[in-house]
Amino acid sequence: MSEIIVAYPYERRGRVLFRVDHCFKDHEGIPRRLKKRGFDSRGAAISWGEKELSMIQNGIKKVVPGHKRGPKTIHTVESGLRAILDWLELTGHLKPSTRYIHECSLRKHVFPVIGELAWVNFSQSHCDQLMEAARKISTPRHIRVLKTCLKVADKSGLPPLSLTLESIKEIVNIKTDFLTVEELESLCKHASPIWSCVFRFLFHTGLRIGEMCALEWNDLDLRAKFESIRVQRTVYFTDRGPQVMTPKNGRTRVLPLNSEAVSALKNIFFLRFPGEKNITPLPQASLSRRLVIISDKKQGYERPRNAGFHLKKSCRSAGLRPISPHMLRHSHASCMVQAGVPLPVVSTLLGHSSLEVTGRYAHLSPDNLRAGVNILQNQTTANGIR
Repeated sequence: MSEIIVAYPYERRGRVLFRVDHCFKDHEGIPRRLKKRGFDSRGAAISWGEKELSMIQNGIKKVVPGHKRGPKTIHTVESGLRAILDWLELTGHLKPSTRYIHECSLRKHVFPVIGELAWVNFSQSHCDQLMEAARKISTPRHIRVLKTCLKVADKSGLPPLSLTLESIKEIVNIKTDFLTVEELESLCKHASPIWSCVFRFLFHTGLRIGEMCALEWNDLDLRAKFESIRVQRTVYFTDRGPQVMTPKNGRTRVLPLNSEAVSALKNIFFLRFPGEKNITPLPQASLSRRLVIISDKKQGYERPRNAGFHLKKSCRSAGLRPISPHMLRHSHASCMVQAGVPLPVVSTLLGHSSLEVTGRYAHLSPDNLRAGVNILQNQTTANGIR
């Protein structure tokens, strides 16, 4: 067979699938196109493509001419942007969780302003209006999403628009707040027993709150000197309920646990299952039995938003400033950097894609900076340099 079928991989809901998109000419010299997606393996995709190609070229299978399409759909800005996000997710350019966050930013900042406007009437003046409003907020994610959507509009089937959006630099707060060990102890004293253990565990592991809500007892390894957890999933909630995905960046990582984290895990287990003496993972048990923490209704995944509610409630009781669960992750990284842990190690433990991301968490105190220059002074003095 002269034609070579190529299977292209893409990601769909955390799974790697394959698609075929092949153009050729049939036995009559008429241009044809083979297009299908959703194959579980590369071999299955290639096998289907070769079979279809052989039948069409040999005249065994006749291609029925397509019907005339009805009137084109007149998109508004809202329906058009949603269609582009659907296309980006379908083609594997966006994870479902990222797509949901992008849609939330558009729903908050773009749809209320120009959502009902016809797509073809979306003009530069509307872009300038959005840009002017975006300069007043700290994280204008919707501008970046809008730029991406306009860039691929023609590929997703919408009329292309020649519009210009400037890049707005996000306002980064270098002095990001974090908890000290003393503040953590005060916080835990004013929290309920199980939430006290959860907050302490988050502080000592740096897990994202979604990863904590999706953590199962089967992910633990509590053998002596090998205490660790395998972080392999996260959960977030949409209008369709809980969505379980791979962690951010799609990476599974193994985190070693210190004695405080192990103690917090054991306390959570004994509070949830008072009659049991040892932590016994049950892979075939129900979801509520497998999860480390469950919702207040005693079934299913805990909502990350609910964890934030309990955390702020405990902060008010302890007389501390209100914080979010992600600040416990900030605190984990900040305290390690202050203790002298190298940034590459911190980056690996947090599951960051690069050291540049880890730098956001490396909030060194003035005392550590002064200690750094004092080390240089001690070295020069020891070598007799004045």
